[in-house]
Amino acid sequence: MKELLKKITPRFFLSGYYYAMEFLAAARYGFPGRKLKVIGITGTKGKSTTVYLATRILEEAGLKVASSSSIELCINGKSEPQEVHVSMPSRLRLQRFLARAKKQGCDWVVLEVTSEGLAQCRADFINFRVALLTNLTPEHIESHGSYENYKQAKQRLFEMLDKKEGTAIVNEDDPEAHYFLNAHKGKRVVYSVKKEKQPVETTLMGEFNKYNALAAYTIAQTIGVKESVIRKALRDVGVVPGRLEEIKEGQDFRVFVDYAYNTSALKAVLETVSQLKAGNSKLIVLTGSAGGGRDRWRRPVMGEIAARYADIVMVTSEDSFGEDPSKIIQEVRAGSEKVKREGKEVGIYSIEDRKKAIKKVLQLAQKHDIVLLAGMGMELSLATQKGEIPWDERKIVREILRSL
Repeated sequence: MKELLKKITPRFFLSGYYYAMEFLAAARYGFPGRKLKVIGITGTKGKSTTVYLATRILEEAGLKVASSSSIELCINGKSEPQEVHVSMPSRLRLQRFLARAKKQGCDWVVLEVTSEGLAQCRADFINFRVALLTNLTPEHIESHGSYENYKQAKQRLFEMLDKKEGTAIVNEDDPEAHYFLNAHKGKRVVYSVKKEKQPVETTLMGEFNKYNALAAYTIAQTIGVKESVIRKALRDVGVVPGRLEEIKEGQDFRVFVDYAYNTSALKAVLETVSQLKAGNSKLIVLTGSAGGGRDRWRRPVMGEIAARYADIVMVTSEDSFGEDPSKIIQEVRAGSEKVKREGKEVGIYSIEDRKKAIKKVLQLAQKHDIVLLAGMGMELSLATQKGEIPWDERKIVREILRSL
């Protein structure tokens, strides 16, 4: 019913409603976002990791900093869980968080900013000093109505930058870079992995993490953090929770847990872990797709991407919300079956119960194989037709590995 009302309500009316509600939320807490220097990070993928890395750098520099992402809420080094299944908090929780950050002496806030949050005015009444775009690929099309609407929603962050002191930072290697740079008339900065003469050192795997690290580096450099401090902080980050996080319990194969819930993220992670294969080792991937009417177009694409890279694909439940998980699984599996019909040798399994599916892929794994469990990362609950159930994929994997 909620989604239907959004579709039939005129866009200008919805925008006015969202703006009014955000004004009331900000007013309730005394407009804390105007009293802080806020760094907003948006894009299709890499937002949470970039927030996490930028926060660690600012902490290393001795700055009083708070941050909000799908990974955590953090104030002065003290972390707490994020609201379930969101990358950007609800308007009241966000304003309350900003008020807490201000009260506890923070000067800077690093904020993951989503297209939904921007479209719903949740980033209004905030003093953005820096806006950064990681990248842009088609996503949330059903929610926004079109890719162009999705892009315009992201652009709002750059239009909201402080006119005199704001800085727009954009990944120059992304095709949409200049679209976002042109949205801000003040200071503009670009970064490029392809053109970088002295690569940023990081222990994080993958080409995508080179971009995330360089994005965080550029943010810190822009606000005046010393290069030596930036490089030390990035070297010291051994793992980003729930992002290609390796689980080791003495097994003779490798297991990674990752949040990759959309097509571009899954492809990027699979490109990375596939390079770890050696000899006759296999790549085993567990994946699925979210329910609740979220981007149904991507379901078969997720299955197709998984099958093109993996030797074994397990399709299972992700966050089905009110939808029938078996139907979602069928739609994802159809993409994998398409690849198999084209001649690719790939084993395809599907088990609705995610915990049983995880146990099965771990049982299938042999010496030197690579197992990737995608879609949940460090989420602390699983949304089902019957409601939320407690979940910690990393903990579940550890328990199963010990039992095996």
